[in-house]
This record gives sequence, C-alpha cells and structure tokens, in this order.
Amino acid sequence: VILIVALLTFAVWMIFPGMMDPILVWAEAWVPWVQTDATVFGKAFFASLAVLVIACPCALGLATPTALMVGTGLGAENGILIRKGEAIQLLTEVTHIVFDKTGTITEGKPKVTGVEVFDEVSENELIMLAASVENLSEHPISRAIVDYAAEKNIEQNDVEGFKSYAGKGVSGTIDNKNVVVGNIRLMEEQDIRVPAEKKEKAESLESEGNTVVYVAADQTILALISVADTLKPDSVEAIQALKRMGYKTWMLTGDNERVAKAIAGEAGIDDVMAGVLPDGKADAIKNLQENGAIVMMVGDGVNDAPALATADVGVALGTGTDIAIESGSVVIMDGKLTAVVKALNLGEYTFKKIKQNLFWAFIYNVVMIPVAIIGLMHPVLAEAAMAVSSVSVIGNSKRLQKSTL
Repeated sequence: VILIVALLTFAVWMIFPGMMDPILVWAEAWVPWVQTDATVFGKAFFASLAVLVIACPCALGLATPTALMVGTGLGAENGILIRKGEAIQLLTEVTHIVFDKTGTITEGKPKVTGVEVFDEVSENELIMLAASVENLSEHPISRAIVDYAAEKNIEQNDVEGFKSYAGKGVSGTIDNKNVVVGNIRLMEEQDIRVPAEKKEKAESLESEGNTVVYVAADQTILALISVADTLKPDSVEAIQALKRMGYKTWMLTGDNERVAKAIAGEAGIDDVMAGVLPDGKADAIKNLQENGAIVMMVGDGVNDAPALATADVGVALGTGTDIAIESGSVVIMDGKLTAVVKALNLGEYTFKKIKQNLFWAFIYNVVMIPVAIIGLMHPVLAEAAMAVSSVSVIGNSKRLQKSTL
C-alpha cells in the first residue's frame, strides 16, 4: 500500500506540478526545508521519498515482539514461564478456569484418616493386604496407604498378578487371596457385592470430604479406608480472586461427586465435574469449548496432560510431572494457585501494551504520511521521526517491567 501511495504521490506531483504550491508558499515561512523553487521532478521525488521513509514499518514490527519479550521476562521474575507466545492473547480471552483436584487445589499428599474393618480380619492384617497391593502403584492415595502401613510398622507381603485400573484402583494375589483395593466402580466391575450398610457408611465418610477406598478379598468387602487431602494454603484466596475477576471456576476430578462437592465447597469453586476417568478429562474440556467457553486448564499430573493440551490455555504446575509441564503453554514454577491470578494479569497487561504500541505506530503513520505527501516533510526528518517512533514503542514496552502482578 505504501509503495503504491509513494508512486501515486510522485505521479500527482509530476502531472499537477502547481497543485501544492499554495500550501508550500504558506508553509515556507515556518518550515525552512520547503523548496518552492525546486524543479517539478525534485518536488515529486522529495515528497515520494519522504512517504517511503516516514512509513518504514519498524514501529509496527516492534510493537508486538518487544511487549512479548518484556511480558515474558516479567512473568519469569514472578515464577510464570510462558512457553507459547499465543498464550498471552488467549489469557485475555479466558472465560472458564478448570482445576484438577489432587495436587492442584489440594496438597497432593493425602493421609489415611480412618480404617473401618467389617470382617473378622484384624486391622493390621487388613492394612498389610491393602499396602502390599498399593505399594506397586504411584498414585497419591496408594502412597498414603503405604505410608500409613509404615507408620504402624506393618510389613508388606509379595504380590502376584498385580493390575492397575486407571482412576479406579488396583488388584493382586497375596497368599492365595485375590485382593482388590479401589473405589465403588472397581468393586462393581469385579462383581464384588457391596452391602447397603457399608455403602451408606462410605457415603457418609465421602460427604465429609474423605476419599473412601474399599478393600476386598475373595469377593468379600473387608474394610473401608478413609483418605483425606488438605487444601493448599492459597487455594481459597486464589479462587475467590478469580471469581471476583469474573471467571467461572470448575473442578475436574476422578473422585466421586460427594467428595468432589465437599472439596469444591471448601475451596469456593462454582461447579464440579466428578467421576471423570483420566482419558475422559480432555473430552470434558472439549464439551465446555463446544458450548462457547474459552478454557484454561490447571493441572499437575500425568492424567492431566491430555486436558492441558486440549484447553485453550494449559497451565501446568512446576511441582508436577514432566509430561504435564510439557503439555502446558504456561508453567507456574512454584505450584501456587495465586500465580494463576498473576498469569491472567500478565496476559492482560502485556496485550494492553501490544495494543498501545500498535495504536501509536498506526496513528503516527496516519498523521505523518499526509504531511509527507503534500511536501512538508523532509526525508531526513522523516527518518528521524521514524526512529523516534520505534524508540517510543520500545520505551512503552519497557514500562511493563514496572507492573505489579
């Protein structure tokens, strides 16, 4: 466009050589470089060259990358790693924020809070059976049961035929006993009947925010183990801040609805998607997106990786697994949820700077190009003005460093 404007400027000056003379004569008294006595070709060349120089796109080219560089640097200073540049803009468009539960909203270090034994087996033997099977799993709940056994100085036995069921539990054979440890879904899948009174007891414990693990041997429910995880110290503060900012908050978890609602109520989260298996988390994010939501997913575990990759903005906690970190477009290095608020502020401040830079770069061209067309801008001054515009864009971007997230 500028090349065409410059050619048209040259052509108009050559075809209508006296058209601008009244303006030049009027401006000659206060614009010393105006050349009223120059040749027609000289005036045409003078004006078209000034158009080309004044419209040099340096300022436009610098507007976005300088703001992004300063913004990502500010984020790094606050423990926020921006892995993908487009996340800056998407952070400004987010409408829904979805949190994983274990390790994200909660500490991710659950502890056994109680053991309810139903059969004639002793509690120590029951813990031995559960810990022996769970020891072969890396799930936080499994670790809690194993740690509980260690606190009680209960030794584990060898396990044969170990199987892990994602989002449900584990099973294996110990001393010729077929042991199954997991949630109610696993019991149903294994055709293990759960008596009504035991199910009611489990529901009561779940309503208090406990995750209930059923322990069965040879198709008989032996006990319930209650496991609870505490909220991170900053979870409530962060979620309340996000709600004040107008975001819709969700919790996505494999736990059953009673446990999920208890934790969500404690944290102040609006809505819950409970009982979601690991391979269903990405589908849950897609469902929100299909309903018009721009989704940020916050998670830390292997099971969260597909959802992090599917979300418009995936925020991984740096305290989580490597695969989760690789799947996120933003990484919160210290794992604190209050940094999610800072990340959203960072996106808003950085994108605001980009728009300011683009505005000044455009308005500069809009104002100065007509001045150059009519012959009032010397090419040398045009070059200086162009340099000033580039410096002003860089300076405006640098102001972002002083922002408080």
